[in-house]
Amino acid sequence: MLLKRRVSTFLRNWKRICGWGVIVFVLGVTNVAMGATAAAPIALNDILPVDVKETERTELRAIYEGLGGSLIWATPSRQLTLIKLLASLESDGIDVQQLGNFQNPDVRSQARADVIATQEILRAAYILAGGSTAPETIPGWSLTVPKKALVDVTIDAVRNDRLSALFDDLRPNASAYRNLRVALLRYLRLAVETWTPLDTSVEVHLDTNDARTPEVMRRLVLLGDLLDGDVSGDAVSNAVKHFQSLHGLAVDGRVGPATLAALNVSPAARAEQIAINLEYWRLLPRVWPKRYIAVNTAAARLELVNNGAPIYTSRVIVGDPIHPTPVMTANIAAVTFNPSWTIPRSIAVKEILPRLRRDPTYLERSNIEILDRSTDPFGLQLDWQTYSRTTFPFQLRQIPGPHNALGLVKFEMPNGFDVYLHDTPDRSLFEKPTRALSHGCIRVECANELAERLIDNPAVWLESDLSGALADGRTATVHLAQSLPVYLLYFTAYADENGSMNFRPDVYGRDAALRGARSAPLSRDPTAPHIPEGS
Repeated sequence: MLLKRRVSTFLRNWKRICGWGVIVFVLGVTNVAMGATAAAPIALNDILPVDVKETERTELRAIYEGLGGSLIWATPSRQLTLIKLLASLESDGIDVQQLGNFQNPDVRSQARADVIATQEILRAAYILAGGSTAPETIPGWSLTVPKKALVDVTIDAVRNDRLSALFDDLRPNASAYRNLRVALLRYLRLAVETWTPLDTSVEVHLDTNDARTPEVMRRLVLLGDLLDGDVSGDAVSNAVKHFQSLHGLAVDGRVGPATLAALNVSPAARAEQIAINLEYWRLLPRVWPKRYIAVNTAAARLELVNNGAPIYTSRVIVGDPIHPTPVMTANIAAVTFNPSWTIPRSIAVKEILPRLRRDPTYLERSNIEILDRSTDPFGLQLDWQTYSRTTFPFQLRQIPGPHNALGLVKFEMPNGFDVYLHDTPDRSLFEKPTRALSHGCIRVECANELAERLIDNPAVWLESDLSGALADGRTATVHLAQSLPVYLLYFTAYADENGSMNFRPDVYGRDAALRGARSAPLSRDPTAPHIPEGS
């Protein structure tokens, strides 16, 4: 009776995500295997369909041979474990239909049903252990994680009666991943709510008779920003500000076009966004260093992490959509104070050369010199009209100083993308809600403070050479005693330190690329609309 109740609950809660064919399959296995106590060793070659890939065929053969050919799912307790494992995938954003086409499985044979169940569990295990997406299909994704072999893992789980813990052992062991799983179930529950798009062309004034006001209030209540029944002016204003802060909008309490656009994104679409970010996590390393820097480029935010907890955070500026910051890792080996900036050729010919054609004094005014040109280092005697992008022969470098594009601090982290962290003289840009504004590098709001935390040695700061360099503007480089890993990541959905879900626009189109690669999305809703800046 208990098993029947649990199966019934599973069906009610999961029917909106699973195809009925998969559910029939699970029940079919239950009915066939219930009460079975023994079976002849499985003849795998006679059971598997001919279209099963050879790699998977080899793995299934190794699993059953490693278990002496015995059935895995032949007892009621194992059947309940099977149902629980498959049901748990809902919170991972994995639709069972992603695991294979089991619409009409032949479960007349107990052995066939057992192998199909193992095949489905093994496919899910690989997704949990390393994702289902080829990283190269996501624009700008350069992190690769070795795929984990799961044959021995599965055999050990069966032998040690740990099948119920198999998926938990393979999921990312990060609180951020667990928080996303909880949030996904919440937004799937909210997905049944009506979410008709609101007109975004005109701001909603909540203290007037605007026809959209009741719907705005209802959505703020459903999303947890406003207590049901609390309609006081301060409460509503604070609820709007809370919603805006969680969506990376200007926090002003006004329900303008950007806030309305964010309110128009349905819970079903947010559930799909969360599912995509769960997949991002599955594509990342499972073991993280004790101390490292993580930059979420979608949120334009940096964290210095120690023992799994952030000890310092900073707003940052990241690459614009034309020059997206990649998903990558590198190591900060040194910190350079008063750096010069060797200008990439692409910037020199695309941006600086057109300015020089209009204003030949641009280099001099910007403290940019032409390398290896001792006479006329600012090119005042050159006819810039005679140079094109292809014939431009010069290497440009901006002299150190307070107006240098790198600011006063640069964090040296050699990598193939020539992307690094640095200071900036333009402080006003950090106030913008959307900070995808650079050519790919990361501008740190309080770079000097971050440098102090990385060079955590008073003796270094007291050295006369460094002190003198800082005082008179000379360039000085301090090598770290131990290099510090930096991870440039991309999460458009994440929980903050209070457990509240945050959402950000898909500025680099990576969500869209991954959404297109998913074989069975959680929702058929259109993708989240572009949300303009402001309120």
